[in-house]
Amino acid sequence: MSGKWVLCLCAALASLGLAAGCASKCCSSCGDCNCPKGKCHEQSSLDQQHFGEKMTLADSKTVPIRTVLASPDKYKDKPIRVSAVVREVCLHKGCWIRMADGDKGDGLFVKFVCPIEGRLIPTEAVGKPVIVEGTLVVEMVDEDEARHIAEEAGKSAEEIRKIVGPQKRMRMSAPAAVIMGLKSSGTAMAK
Repeated sequence: MSGKWVLCLCAALASLGLAAGCASKCCSSCGDCNCPKGKCHEQSSLDQQHFGEKMTLADSKTVPIRTVLASPDKYKDKPIRVSAVVREVCLHKGCWIRMADGDKGDGLFVKFVCPIEGRLIPTEAVGKPVIVEGTLVVEMVDEDEARHIAEEAGKSAEEIRKIVGPQKRMRMSAPAAVIMGLKSSGTAMAK
């Protein structure tokens, strides 16, 4: 499934400061968000693309990434839905994103099945709001893997040389993602 989704993402967008004007009562048309009628549906008409697994958690369960990063042990090994902004996309095949709260911290790594041909997630996703659902995994990755990801992100040789030893990484396992503001390209994977 790609293109326009009729999802009410106002609450998630508001957590990122992207849905100004939300009020405290639910929308009478959809009932799934805390915004006046019209704002919610204006937000849901954005071009969006879905990647990965099917989303199963309710919009109301969405947690801002800054909350998850502040208390990862609270969410570790549990299914969660996280809102953020796409900070990086794999330059090689578009098989992963790094989502973050603006330019703060390392963010959350989200890996999808690598496409055999073409790209999965376009580089135009950088800077766009994203909702990702999956199980939060906190792990150590070896130096080679950390350097490989840095190369795919287009980091400089100097930045890559600074990666020494195992690195702590937070990632989403079995992810589903909706990236707002992307025109449908026909390459999105959905189940």
